[in-house]
Amino acid sequence: MKHFRLIGTLIAVTVAIAGCSSDPATSASSSSSGSTSATASASASTSSTPTADWYATTYGTFTKITKTGTSDSVITLPKNATYGIITASYTGSGNFIIQGLDATNQPTVDGPVNAIGSYSGVTAFGLDSGGTGGTVSFQVTATGPWKITIAPIDTAKAIPASGKGDGVFKYDGAAKSWTITHNGAANFIVNQYSDQPMPGLGINEIGKYSGTVPGYAGPSVVTVQADGVWTVK
Repeated sequence: MKHFRLIGTLIAVTVAIAGCSSDPATSASSSSSGSTSATASASASTSSTPTADWYATTYGTFTKITKTGTSDSVITLPKNATYGIITASYTGSGNFIIQGLDATNQPTVDGPVNAIGSYSGVTAFGLDSGGTGGTVSFQVTATGPWKITIAPIDTAKAIPASGKGDGVFKYDGAAKSWTITHNGAANFIVNQYSDQPMPGLGINEIGKYSGTVPGYAGPSVVTVQADGVWTVK
């Protein structure tokens, strides 16, 4: 009888050990599957982030403002407006100047408009200084009716195949060579701002222009200063 009790005890211990054990391959497979699913989910979340978010995150947002006048004035920037675009129009024969000022009313690097006579165009501020120029207001010099709207960079439109005069645009495409022309008499300046440390395109000419230059991949902001018709492709 003692012999049979020992065998029963051994069987019970063996069954208990088997019940507590698990298949290492099965456990590893389950862990790997969970990790893969989490990685795929994170990847899908990242790839679904709209490009538009880059403009708001990089250049900030604020409530746009519109001001009008018929002579000299000073426009105070909205809160958090360290970067932005200025849509301006002016009817007159004298100077029309929009110059950035710091908190002590000293001029900053932001001088988006300096024209003589009637003007209509879109320019940017904050890009050349990386948002550290300290501009808190804009001094307007004018001798006739003007209208100025200041809005966030993310309200800019996609760059078209052609345009006339000053403009600020979004470019979300791949890196490529840009063929650009200008049919005008004054300064023709084209720059591209992105995550790269230096602006791209880098055209700075006077008068007519035709050439091909390298451009960065988007998302990016492209600024055009021109007095004539221009094309890009």
